[in-house]
Amino acid sequence: MNLDGGGSSQMAVGTTLINRPEGGTAQRAIPTMLAVTIADSLPLLPPVYYNKVIDTGDSLCTLTGTGWTTSGISGFWGGTPSLICTTGNGEQYARFRIRVPSPGQYRVDAWWVAASNRANNTPFIVKYAGGVDTVRLDQSVNGLKWNSIGTFNFTGTDADEIYISNFAQTGQSICADAIRILSFDSLLTSAEKEEAGNINFELYNNYPNPFNPETTISYRLVTPEIVTLSVFDLLGREIKLVDNELKEAGYHRVEFNSSLYDLSSGIYLYRLSAGKSFLVGKMICMK
Repeated sequence: MNLDGGGSSQMAVGTTLINRPEGGTAQRAIPTMLAVTIADSLPLLPPVYYNKVIDTGDSLCTLTGTGWTTSGISGFWGGTPSLICTTGNGEQYARFRIRVPSPGQYRVDAWWVAASNRANNTPFIVKYAGGVDTVRLDQSVNGLKWNSIGTFNFTGTDADEIYISNFAQTGQSICADAIRILSFDSLLTSAEKEEAGNINFELYNNYPNPFNPETTISYRLVTPEIVTLSVFDLLGREIKLVDNELKEAGYHRVEFNSSLYDLSSGIYLYRLSAGKSFLVGKMICMK
């Protein structure tokens, strides 16, 4: 803590100095204070377990329509300047493929550079598990920071997308800069996976997790494969052979119902094998 702004101030607890300012010529204790407050009283984000930002220069962002130009206003996110487009009939839009790691609830934010001629009802179109929602935000203000679009349950597939459309009724232009996806669920995004071999498929975290009694296990194959999907306890005993057949390339999902096997609360493993490769995920049954 430096109360006077100079380099000579020193933090102390009681009479014990805590740090020594670089280049300081004097050591003098100053008052310190520790405040304990309820976390909900502060406007802070809860712990973030997944944080992904997609910039307009990333491969997951594509532009449709002509007329997109670079904004000359500083403060854009990342290394790619903000892009602007005149308001119109919706034929111009920026598409963001978000590709979250597993199905579940995520918060979505948007970053832009504001200007007085920006639309105050820019459409942010979100495709998610519940369908399609359009959220209109005022881009003439609140620039140079993350603005909340909302919280959505995404499927964890390529069907999850966000569009910034030029179909606005006010202002001269809309801005596309960056989209941020956050998860505050440690179980949703941090389940460990063990893997072996050259992997040409993906195994997603089960959802919901924890679960009682049902949960969905999803995976994606790059090529057609004979797959084996099994559930085990932590002692390695197989509880259920969930899937064992030839599957086409693409996205697949399987329902697992713990009530059919009289499972107790605890951690269980699900193992997906295809060819000489396998992936293992962890899930929690909570009764």
